[in-house]
Amino acid sequence: MTSDASALGSVVHLEDYPIHALGSRRGRLLVADCKRQLTEHGVCSLPAFLTGAAIKATTEAGDRLANQAWHANQTHNVYFTSPDTSGTDDLQPGDPRTFQVRSSQHAIAYDLLPEDLPIRRLYESDEMTRFVAAVLGFDQIYRSIDPLDALEISLYGDGDELGWHFDNSEFSVTLMLREPAKGGHFEFHRTIRSESSECYNDVNAAISGSGARPQRLVTAPGTLALFRGRYALHRVTPVVGSVTRMNTVLTYGTESDMCLSELTQRLFYGRRVKPPGVN
Repeated sequence: MTSDASALGSVVHLEDYPIHALGSRRGRLLVADCKRQLTEHGVCSLPAFLTGAAIKATTEAGDRLANQAWHANQTHNVYFTSPDTSGTDDLQPGDPRTFQVRSSQHAIAYDLLPEDLPIRRLYESDEMTRFVAAVLGFDQIYRSIDPLDALEISLYGDGDELGWHFDNSEFSVTLMLREPAKGGHFEFHRTIRSESSECYNDVNAAISGSGARPQRLVTAPGTLALFRGRYALHRVTPVVGSVTRMNTVLTYGTESDMCLSELTQRLFYGRRVKPPGVN
């Protein structure tokens, strides 16, 4: 779906981030700067990407829908695998595949978000999809067809956290909506593993705290972040206090039929909803 500039401008500060005009000089400079950030820092962070009105409308919707959010509270290793399915039966103590972390968060699914919600209009716009593709170096990417996971609002209350992990997807796109009073920091170790090596010793040092200190992403409300999480270990530290941390996750991929499995949908959203036209 293509949005006109006036509609998109009510959601994004287009004067600073001309995602609707990538072929212009300012658009090309924006994409080049985002690519530079990814290369130099492992993450691209764009503060004040969302307008104040968009932040306000989305946080109000998140608070209003909080009672419909699914609470996922689980332990897992950093690979989201179990030791008996990780390819070997003789894991030694200290192997990161045996190390369990905790993830606890509340997710408001895509099908619960009002159609006129600013972040939904942004996600469903072709301009945003083309911008993300350009920054990540793809000729084309696709929005997810998953009725639950394509776009979600994540809520972290007192004691909630996202344990150390690697993403299964190559990249993630998030928008920060509200910071908690304390905790809830996004921390990461960039490119700690590679396509050719799992670097288990380095991963173990990171999750045990004996390695280098992680980097911390500064994220004020309205900040857009593009992050390559397949090779970068990352987490959200425990939230402390009554102010709920709120962010949204925009799901894109290189395949046009991207959708969670039934098991994963039930794990993260508590129910199964098939995309239209899928048996």
